Amino acid sequence: MPSENTILFVKNAKKYFGGVMAVDDVSVTVNEGSVTGLIGPNGAGKTTLFNLITGLIPPTSGEFFLFEKKYSPVNIHNVVENGVARTFQNIRLFNKMSVLENVLVGRHVRTNRWSLGILASILRNKKFSKAEAEEREFCLKILKKVGLSNKKFKVSESLPYGDQRRLEIARALATEPLLLALDEPAAGMNPTEKNDLKNLIAQIANDGISILMIEHDVKLITSLCDSVYVMDRGKIISHGAPEKIKNDSAVIDAYLGKNN
Repeated sequence: MPSENTILFVKNAKKYFGGVMAVDDVSVTVNEGSVTGLIGPNGAGKTTLFNLITGLIPPTSGEFFLFEKKYSPVNIHNVVENGVARTFQNIRLFNKMSVLENVLVGRHVRTNRWSLGILASILRNKKFSKAEAEEREFCLKILKKVGLSNKKFKVSESLPYGDQRRLEIARALATEPLLLALDEPAAGMNPTEKNDLKNLIAQIANDGISILMIEHDVKLITSLCDSVYVMDRGKIISHGAPEKIKNDSAVIDAYLGKNN
């Protein structure tokens, strides 16, 4: 069972697709304030596990806890409300909206201006306008944190690739997550962009947000993570500190093949 400093605990998660077991009795723990990595060869089940945790697909079985409180990952909105936000391997922005508008969309799950009533939203009274201004200010602070404040009015599809990645992280941060789940955040980045991303992730962790990340760049994982889980064929085959993982024969076999 999870301990007091455990933010996410996944117990015996399973996912079948027809007769194929994509996630096979997997248990994962993410401690508060930590950066936890999830790696493995292609087809290992990493993304499926991420999708279970974040409510994108329902589990076949298993239990999911946030701060020892059981939650049901029935849909992504429900999971975000519980405190888990995510990014995607394939960037999913609102391409025709501005940078700021994309972050404001993420803020919607925590907004309180709509609770003021339909009449207030139509008339845009002082309370409604004040709440709207507060949300805007909150999102501007996030854009400053990720280094995009000077591009807040640009259309998101016009941003360089690395900035689009950072914008997706900013939108997730707008939900005020307890846990930020990053699905291959460095995919497609050049070395400079990766270094900037590394610094950003470290900053987010230092701000007290726990992180669970999938990443194929093992060097990035080992430089950022406190602990690493390794999956292969739907199972966890190793878990521990980065140095332990790098020297684990089971991990080497999974990546290189037992005959190498």
